[in-house]
Order: sequence, then structure tokens, then C-alpha cells
Amino acid sequence: MAMKRAILFCLSLALLLSTAAAQRPGRFSPEEFRAKQESYITKAAKLTKAEADKFFPIYREMKDKQRQYAGQAQALKRNHPASSATEKDYSATVSKIAELEAEAAKIQVEYYKKLCKAVSPKKVYAAILAADDFNRRLMQHFDGGRQQKPRK
Repeated sequence: MAMKRAILFCLSLALLLSTAAAQRPGRFSPEEFRAKQESYITKAAKLTKAEADKFFPIYREMKDKQRQYAGQAQALKRNHPASSATEKDYSATVSKIAELEAEAAKIQVEYYKKLCKAVSPKKVYAAILAADDFNRRLMQHFDGGRQQKPRK
């Protein structure tokens, strides 16, 4: 269950970042996104200044490492195999995507442990929920509150 949640979170973050860049060409600012996200998490998880100062450097490091794997997985998804690709080629691509997503999930598990040493596990849990809520709200903002259509 935790692995599925971690993978879902990574995928939603990658989708969020790519959607934000596509929706606002030339206007997306990673620094602005990070500042808004950290402000939201700080307030929602009720992190003190001292807790936030301990929490966010670790959280940023985790996200930066996960982003590398998510970026590689997204590249594989964007760059469809050639029309002459075999089932074996597709199988290899799917396996590589799964490996990359599993690595991102391993990083999350490792860093959640570090975060729980920096601040209380209760605060880490609240921050996880806040980050999910922030991403969900942002996706609703880009979608205008409508349900998204499935990709074909």
C-alpha cells in the first residue's frame, strides 16, 4: 500500500510539473511553486519555523532525487517505441519504467525515515497529507474543477 501511494505521488508530481509547464508556457517558476508548496505544507502541518528549517532541506533533497527518476520515466513514456517495435521492446520499456518508479519509491521510504528523525512522525504524516492536498488543489486549479479526460 505504501509503495503504491509513493508511486502514485511521484507520478502525480511529475504530471503536475509537466502540466504546469504546458499550461503556462514561459511563466512556470519552479522557485515560486516550491515556495507556495512549502508555505502550504508548513501551515497545514503546523510546522514551527525550527521544524520547517529541519524538514524542508531533507524534503527538497528527496524530491530532487525522485525527480531524476520521474524525468527518465516520463521520457520513456513520451518517446514511443518505433512502429517496428516488437512485444519484447515494449516489455523492456515497461520494465524500465517500473524500475525507475520503484527507485523513486525507495528514495521516498529512505527519506521518510530521515524526516521522522528531523521532526516528529506525526508532523511528517501531516506534511505528507498536506503535500497531497496541495497537489490535488493545484490539479483542480489547472483543470478548472472539471474531471480530466483519459489519455488515448
